[in-house]
Amino acid sequence: MFIRILIPAFCKKYITKHWNMDLIKFPIDFLRTLSTHFNNNYDYFNHRYQGIPK
Repeated sequence: MFIRILIPAFCKKYITKHWNMDLIKFPIDFLRTLSTHFNNNYDYFNHRYQGIPK
């Protein structure tokens, strides 16, 4: 129930603009690519040494 509110609110404009598809026809597998955080660590990877190499 909660996901039916969040997906249209956050992803509908992105999907229709970039993929030129209706939200109903878009595969739900794209949710796996979204990063989720359940703590205060907002790093992209869960690794000790992160950063951009010189």
